[in-house]
Amino acid sequence: MTINSTEKMSWKEANGQHYTASIAAKIPGYRLLHEQMAFMMHAHLNGEDHKLLIVGAGGGQEIISLGQLNQSWRFTGIDPSESMLAEASLRLQEAGILEQTTLLQGTVTDLPQFNQYDGATCMLVLHFIQDEQTKLNMLQEIANRLKSGAMFIMATLSADPSSKIYPILMSAYRSSMLSAGISEEHWEKFQASIGHTSYPEPSEQIVTWLELAGFEHVTRYFGSYMVEGYVAIKK
Repeated sequence: MTINSTEKMSWKEANGQHYTASIAAKIPGYRLLHEQMAFMMHAHLNGEDHKLLIVGAGGGQEIISLGQLNQSWRFTGIDPSESMLAEASLRLQEAGILEQTTLLQGTVTDLPQFNQYDGATCMLVLHFIQDEQTKLNMLQEIANRLKSGAMFIMATLSADPSSKIYPILMSAYRSSMLSAGISEEHWEKFQASIGHTSYPEPSEQIVTWLELAGFEHVTRYFGSYMVEGYVAIKK
């Protein structure tokens, strides 16, 4: 089967319903990734009234996980995809969290820097940016909108394709996806996307970028094949 590995993904045209229906099968521990994120943010903020920034909010899972722990938090969710935001709006309405949330179409650079948030998340977004400087810039833009001492939690694909363990990692990941009901065709599309529409980076590079962006105490809190979760504090 031939996969067009050079076809670029446009997140402005991403299909929200397809994403939310398949992502949990593609990432073992997807719910746990978000559950741990929410419990850490809850522990850090002590359940008081706070404003949180959700970068890449389409689909709504981050806001649902956080909002279910504290009904007084206010969320600003931003995403470039109209379809993904529509899916998020429906899910948040069903969860009773929509009234706590402002959903905006765009990117973090569209937000005023004087809106200082008490915490932020950026889940499964960074690896869709190809240029390394642009990745660092995005992390810096998020940091610029956070109060000192705010918690930042992110998740991204992380891997080193030149490593000898990489083929074993991919083989195991394939078996995991297929056992969860993902088709061989969709696995091949995912595999072909690496280096073409998604750009994983080694863990060490991710930590370096977070530190350069203005974060400290960077800690890896989650790992599932190529997916890693990090928590850090704004200096």
